[in-house]
Amino acid sequence: MGIFISCKKSSNSNNTNPGNIYVAGYNSGLAGYWKNNIFSVLNDSNNIAEVNSIRLSGSDIFTTGLKYQDTTEYAVYWKNHQVYHLTNGKIRGDGLSLAIQGSDIYVCGYEGSIAKYWKNGIGINLTDGKYMAWANSIKVLGKGIYISGMENGVGKYWINGAAYTIPPVPGQYIGADMEIGANGVYLVGSVPDPTIKLPYNTGSWEPSLGTKAVYWLNGQIHYLEDGNYSAYATNIAISGSDIYIVGMDNSGDLAHDVEGGTYFHSVIKLWKNGVPISITDGKWDAFVNSIMVSGKDIYLAGNELSSMGRKAIYWKNGTPTILANQGSGLTSIALGK
Repeated sequence: MGIFISCKKSSNSNNTNPGNIYVAGYNSGLAGYWKNNIFSVLNDSNNIAEVNSIRLSGSDIFTTGLKYQDTTEYAVYWKNHQVYHLTNGKIRGDGLSLAIQGSDIYVCGYEGSIAKYWKNGIGINLTDGKYMAWANSIKVLGKGIYISGMENGVGKYWINGAAYTIPPVPGQYIGADMEIGANGVYLVGSVPDPTIKLPYNTGSWEPSLGTKAVYWLNGQIHYLEDGNYSAYATNIAISGSDIYIVGMDNSGDLAHDVEGGTYFHSVIKLWKNGVPISITDGKWDAFVNSIMVSGKDIYLAGNELSSMGRKAIYWKNGTPTILANQGSGLTSIALGK
């Protein structure tokens, strides 16, 4: 299947001066975002919320996620600190990714078992609800609306509503990000690999099968080199001719859980044009959820566990900045004025 993409722009790359650093996430049970290390709350203690994605447009800050209100769950987005409901709360909904084009606001996610997206608050279904589905990444380039997700355990992407299916592999996983490059549509994720076994073993459990980190270009699978470690890819950015993919593998130190099982700590990996680089040292579990590239600088956002709890961290060219030390994590990063 060949798809020609004429536009090379990537919303995960920014070749100008990045200016301010914005990262969305949670801090001590509160959802919000940090601007240059200062946290701004989007919900109060009476209404639990989750923030999954952050984007900038001019002086406005857009975020999207999930809000619990009066025991009801809504897919929502925020413009600055004003919340807008995308669903009516009758069934669970969540906003997983957003894109801004001009004055139009695009959010993708799910409502119940239906993968969908919203344009300026108006919902458009991508699936019919027969199988569990969700849309986890959206990009808008020119007149093209590109969305990735899963339906019934199979990876899919949509271009202006037309569905394309990734060749199904039992146990495959489509990561939380996609990109549009000169050659087409890139998705990232993992597929099972029976030659890799994890050391995790608790009681009578058998060791689990490992996974290979992969990306798909127009549906064609490509494997990312990572030795014999179990790995998966979560996010992707394209800058010029370079392709940056991030994820995790289990190449960290051997650890023990409270039930007596053993496992290897997860290490954040960055693949630049397929070559892996370790971002964390493997002494604690670390996770990455977002990547942005600006010129020669690479920004990652995620979290790392420690004896003090879960820490919200972003990395610039591998150097960490800790934003909060306990009960915190980052889900998305954006650069702008």
